Amino acid sequence: MPAKVSNIRQLIENGATREIQQARATLLNAYEQTLAAADPERLILEQLHLDGELLRLQNQVFALDRFRKISVVGAGKAGAAMVSALENVLGSRISNGYVNVTSADPARSGKFTLNDSPVCLSPGDIILNHAGHPVPDAAGLAGAQAIIDIAAQAGEDELLICLLSGGGSSLLPLPRYPVSLADKQQVTGQLLRSGASISEINTVRKHISAVKGGWLAKKAWPATVINLILSDVPGDPLEFIASGPTAPDSTTFADALAVLRRFELYASAPKAVIQLLEAGVDGRVDETPTADDPVFARVFNRVIGNNLIARQAMAGALAAAGFQVDMAGSVCTGSLESVVRDMACQIRSLVVRRQAEGPFAVVAGGEVNLQVTGSGKGGRNQEMALMMASHLEGCENTLFAALSTDGIDGPTNAAGALLDAGTLRRARAAGLCPDDYLRRHDSWHFFSVLGDLVCTGYTGTNVNDLFVCLVI
Repeated sequence: MPAKVSNIRQLIENGATREIQQARATLLNAYEQTLAAADPERLILEQLHLDGELLRLQNQVFALDRFRKISVVGAGKAGAAMVSALENVLGSRISNGYVNVTSADPARSGKFTLNDSPVCLSPGDIILNHAGHPVPDAAGLAGAQAIIDIAAQAGEDELLICLLSGGGSSLLPLPRYPVSLADKQQVTGQLLRSGASISEINTVRKHISAVKGGWLAKKAWPATVINLILSDVPGDPLEFIASGPTAPDSTTFADALAVLRRFELYASAPKAVIQLLEAGVDGRVDETPTADDPVFARVFNRVIGNNLIARQAMAGALAAAGFQVDMAGSVCTGSLESVVRDMACQIRSLVVRRQAEGPFAVVAGGEVNLQVTGSGKGGRNQEMALMMASHLEGCENTLFAALSTDGIDGPTNAAGALLDAGTLRRARAAGLCPDDYLRRHDSWHFFSVLGDLVCTGYTGTNVNDLFVCLVI
């Protein structure tokens, strides 16, 4: 079932006026509708159909009687739901499989097994293996090895179905020699704190991996590969979603080294990482597979859901509630500071328009880059809401929310946070200064004290973040 906001009553009651309370209820209900629209099980069942021996996926048809065996592999935050949907469609036609999921991913109904440690595969089993995210761990490494083994054993008369969703990069750690798991953990942590974009982070990840950057497709040749993708990257670039295990790679070892230099990590990154990247630049190790590699002739990558679906669902729900919805410039990327600045300008113009034209809403989404230097607790959505505080000072009829679709914003129990003028008054009454919390990167404690964290628990989907402003 799609996730619900567990503290919705408190969030609504925190509104200072009846009008703000209604706006909070409208936004939160629209968020729940959005999560339902982005549910990966629903998306797969809408787009993948079995008609006798024909498997129909969007505009593609696959004759299953051509394949002696069907195996399933994958990784990502939506893994359990995607497996459940695939079992619903294909049932006993699936021979075996292995999918790495996060420890927060619950077991769902279906013919599969949930394990906290890797085991030997048995015919008919799809193993769901709990692995580390956002920093990779040993369980993820063992699972990634099991996944690459399944791919490597697939023959020309076999079908490999791959299920990828956001988080797959961390959940598929299989370092190339001489990089160790500890090296990968270290450089991943450094990149996550640096303010690098997800594409920049994944450029490095691909070039120290034996599975990402097209290597899974390379290992699976000559099998046919169908990759069902739930995208958490703006624009849906296949090579950057989960670092593109089945997609050709346009980046190079030189690009990966440039990322480390750009964020001043070259000197502090593990020596084995630098050694591998420099060997790649010198041509002493193979570059990631590119678009002209013949293996991709048998690979069919299909995006089944993305942030656009979430934005459209949110906009539709708000329009049905009587808001005029502005989705211009609705894809947000770049630094958190620049995104907040641009959105604040847009909000101020809507406040003026509201006086003449009625209730307005801004709906945007994407992923911002956040450089973390403090010792506080929070995530990029909570930080965005807190950073918006100074811009909404005095805007009595304005409500802002920044929300993740996976239900986990940073290493916290919240999906994001709400902010309005009443939030700021309650903060001052409690002696809380937003700027102090921003300096410490401690947005979770700020909104926790005020009761304006939005909590859903793990949603089972991941199509990136949503940013919504209502002007009533």
